[in-house]
Amino acid sequence: MASPPRLFEKVPLLGPDLLLIGAKFYKQRQRLLAFAKPFLGLIILCIPVAVDLLGTVTSGKHRLVGLTPGVREILRELRILTAFSYPPPPPYLTRFLHLYIVLLVIVLGIAIFKKPRTEAVMWVAGWAFLPLAIIFVYSHLSESIWITRYFMFIAPYIFLLMAVGFLKMWRQWRTIALGVALVYAITVGMGLVHYYNSPKRYMGGNGDLYRGIAQTINAEEKSGDIIVWSSIHGTSMPLEHYHSGSAPIYKKTRIWDNVDQANVEKWLSTLPPIQSRLWIVYPDPDDIFCDVIQEQFENVKTYEKFGKCGVLLITPKI
Repeated sequence: MASPPRLFEKVPLLGPDLLLIGAKFYKQRQRLLAFAKPFLGLIILCIPVAVDLLGTVTSGKHRLVGLTPGVREILRELRILTAFSYPPPPPYLTRFLHLYIVLLVIVLGIAIFKKPRTEAVMWVAGWAFLPLAIIFVYSHLSESIWITRYFMFIAPYIFLLMAVGFLKMWRQWRTIALGVALVYAITVGMGLVHYYNSPKRYMGGNGDLYRGIAQTINAEEKSGDIIVWSSIHGTSMPLEHYHSGSAPIYKKTRIWDNVDQANVEKWLSTLPPIQSRLWIVYPDPDDIFCDVIQEQFENVKTYEKFGKCGVLLITPKI
């Protein structure tokens, strides 16, 4: 596995804010000092969280690396943040959303470049696109942090620019503006229909896999069972939320180093003793992991994967 992410990778998320605030008030030292005091207080309050985060990333317990972005990824983020956050099924919906993206870019261009341009609009554009640009450049110079949730704070500024661009269109090209509004309404409507009718609501996830895992265990659980939970997120809260049985849940870190026979055997040797049966919930178990378990235990039932999460049930010999 590659080295865990470094804390300074989060600097590009804060850098645009500091840069824009400095550009706005660089001649007003009193305002800068007024901003610096609460900012310093915020840093002090965040120290406990930062310490915990440092322990997490340096131990390699959690790692998330985005795609190396290009023009396609920029346009994709605009679509995700403004109307339709799910991968559109081809061919017709995909083409329709391509039309939406083209119209969106035109509206944003009108907001920024079509006169009259006010200072307020230019500052909104700065808050919208400077973070995008810095994260884009950083993702090419170092490990990619092009991750959708890192852009959520720019969405309000994108919507403001959309409103400005639409108003300029409405004043000069009313019929075209009505067509743009219709396309936007259809796109947002389809996004809402998809959200309320699909189990895969979590962007970047594989559906509500925790619910399916818990329902499987609830249906087949017996007295004395034990659950070993090795979710990649390191918390058993999702399972505890859906689990209705009496089996205790033991959190156990997954194997982060080389997944070979020796490491899997070492991992299995630290499992709690099996009194009745043992459920293992493990993220993306590979063939080596499953083969070693089959060798160590005779009665192993493997369930269909929930997303990338595997569920195994070990029953001791009678």
